[in-house]
Amino acid sequence: MAVALPGRPLRRVSTAGARVRDDTGKLLGLVLTSTDVTEQRALEAALREAALHDPLTGLPNRNLLLDRLDQSLAAAERAQRPMAVLYCDLDGFKPVNDFAGHAAGDEVLVEASRRLAAAVRPGDTVARIGGDEFVVLCPEVGSEAAAQVIADRITTAFDQPLRRSGGAEHAVGISIGVALCGPGDTADTALASSDAAMYRVKAARRPAHRRAPATV
Repeated sequence: MAVALPGRPLRRVSTAGARVRDDTGKLLGLVLTSTDVTEQRALEAALREAALHDPLTGLPNRNLLLDRLDQSLAAAERAQRPMAVLYCDLDGFKPVNDFAGHAAGDEVLVEASRRLAAAVRPGDTVARIGGDEFVVLCPEVGSEAAAQVIADRITTAFDQPLRRSGGAEHAVGISIGVALCGPGDTADTALASSDAAMYRVKAARRPAHRRAPATV
């Protein structure tokens, strides 16, 4: 239970009690023991947060993403309405790390996560699953066209360079693979489908490979 003392912050207290009886079994009273568990509860909350969230961006991590994806797929099956999974990979991020350093890369990732979160709908989940890869869960998306609208909004959010705290700017784009998921899909198949779609988007943007003319 929570205990508030005048002029002091709220504390959490765990209380246990035991009955005291005489030799005949007559109840004589109670012994209550109270322990301040405020710090313990705070530590437990911090550990839960660390287990489910990315420490750099504060976004849900892969563990929480998979849990929410399972829940969203179950809801989509009950409602007989598809949901969308958007697999996002930053374009041009590697040079930031290579030439500006990992501290600069971390700032860029934090700013990228903010833009992603600002571009999606209320109720959508943005997760960072490692490196410069993010996944967006969009429940109750009626069609591929509706899912693509969300993807286009995210893409537009990266039209302007990402700015670091010192003012330096980095032109970083984003490739997004869209997968519409529903009955029959699992968390693994949903992620695999959206990942494959993202790589198709990247491949389509690469210049076509030209063969050298054959010599006779």
